[in-house]
Amino acid sequence: MYNFTFNETDFGPGTEGTVTVIGDFSYYDPSNTLVPAKSVTAFIWDADILSSNDLLDTVITNQNGHFVSIPINNLDPEGGTQDIFVQFIAANSAEEILGSGGSYYDGFTTTTNNVPDGTFNVGSWIPPSVEKKAWWIYDSILKGWLYMANGPAGYSVPSVTAKWIDGMSASYFSGDNVGTHYHASGQYVNEIHLDGTQGLGASGGHANDPDVILHEYGHHIMNKAYSSFPPSGCPSPHNWYQVMGANCAWTEGWASFPPLAVFNDRFYTDNKQNFVINYETNTDSPN
Repeated sequence: MYNFTFNETDFGPGTEGTVTVIGDFSYYDPSNTLVPAKSVTAFIWDADILSSNDLLDTVITNQNGHFVSIPINNLDPEGGTQDIFVQFIAANSAEEILGSGGSYYDGFTTTTNNVPDGTFNVGSWIPPSVEKKAWWIYDSILKGWLYMANGPAGYSVPSVTAKWIDGMSASYFSGDNVGTHYHASGQYVNEIHLDGTQGLGASGGHANDPDVILHEYGHHIMNKAYSSFPPSGCPSPHNWYQVMGANCAWTEGWASFPPLAVFNDRFYTDNKQNFVINYETNTDSPN
C-alpha cells in the first residue's frame, strides 16, 4: 500500500534547469460518463535505456483529476534532458485495487524524450478499456471513504485492498469458495475479494455493483473502528433471508448501511445475482 495523503497543492512552474510536469487523468464511470480521476497516485518517470527507469516524483491528482509535480532537475544522466512518462495507479492512502499477481490496475502516458525546461504538459489520459471496471471499484471505495471522512462520523478509514479479475471468481485469491467477501484477519487481512464472474448480470461480476462493493467496505470500516472484527456467528455463506443471531444481524446490518448513506438510496442492488432489495419495505424483486 502506498502511504500517500491526498494533496491538492499546485506547485508553480519550474525555474531554469528544471521541469514541472502537469497533466490530467479521467475514467469512464458505470454510466459511461467521463469523470475526473480523483486522488489517484501518479508516478513521474524518466525512461532510461542503459539502466532502470528513474522515479522522479510521486503526486496525487486533485478533485479535477489534475496533477502538478515539483520542479524536477531536468538533466538526464544518460544524456540530454529527462525522457518523461507518467504512470497512474488505482491506489492512494485509502485503497488499492489489485489484479492478477497482485499487480496494480494502472494507465500510462506515452514517453516524450528530452522535454524542455519549464512546464511540460503530458495531456489528458484514461486507463486502458480492459481495466475500465477496476476503476469502478476504485470509484466506489473512494466515495465510501469520503463519506466517512467528511460526513457525520469524521472518521478517516484506514487503508483497504480490493482484489478483482474480470472473469475470475473471488476464490482465485484465497481459495475460499464463498463468493465476494472481506477478510478481517489472517493472511489476507484488510482485503476485499470480489467475484469477477458474470453470473446473471454483466461481465465483470461485482465490479458492476457499487452497493455490493460498499457492503464489503462496510465490514472493513467496522473491523478498523472496533480494532478487531466483533464475533458475528454468521454462517458461511449467508444470505438476505436466513434467520441469524443478533451478532450476525448487527455485523451484516452495519455493512449494508454505507451504500445506503453514500448513494442516498434505499435500494440495495446486486446485478450479478439479479436482485434488488428495498430496505424500507423489506422486499426484493428481480433487477
